[in-house]
Amino acid sequence: MKLLVPLFTLALVESIHAASICNALIPYSWTQAASSNPKLQGALNELSKNAVATWYTDRGGDAISDLLQKCSGSQVPSIVIYGLPNKDCADGFSSSGNNKDAAMYKTWVQSLVSRVGSREVVYVLEPDAIGLLSKDYCAKENSYLDNLKVALGLISSGNPNAKVYVDVASWANVAEATKVLNDLKTAGRLDGVTINTSNYKTNAQLMS
Repeated sequence: MKLLVPLFTLALVESIHAASICNALIPYSWTQAASSNPKLQGALNELSKNAVATWYTDRGGDAISDLLQKCSGSQVPSIVIYGLPNKDCADGFSSSGNNKDAAMYKTWVQSLVSRVGSREVVYVLEPDAIGLLSKDYCAKENSYLDNLKVALGLISSGNPNAKVYVDVASWANVAEATKVLNDLKTAGRLDGVTINTSNYKTNAQLMS
């Protein structure tokens, strides 16, 4: 799972209005790519002009406090939340993490919510979770929906100025994903969906 993601959400552009997505925190992956691939410096410089989201995960370092400190004024931080217990349960590539159960997950989400407070922020909630729920792989037995509802509820009550989007994987079963989204909306404020969060498809592929 990558540590940065361009924000390809049409609804996002409309909702933020004059505010800009913060680009103050340089991702480690960009720095590493720049030092390892000097021939790509021009392309990387162009990429750096685009807003990226910082990933909040239970698998490594926590950059949220640094992000919030560096994003000032009208700059709006964007954060991808990725810490479900037994996430990525179908493939297991990113399933490891510190959140072993629902109680740990709730405490972890609350830590983020408490630090963000009333400032403007954009969240992308749990990449691939809706897709896995729509396919009925292992997501139901690992209580993905229950935990998503807890996260959305905490955000809705604790971050009044947040815009909350949930990732819908390009490979999801659309009919089943729609049912899951309608159920999830009962837990709190959901502003829209994102695509291309954890893997990339062209516009033509997404529209087909």
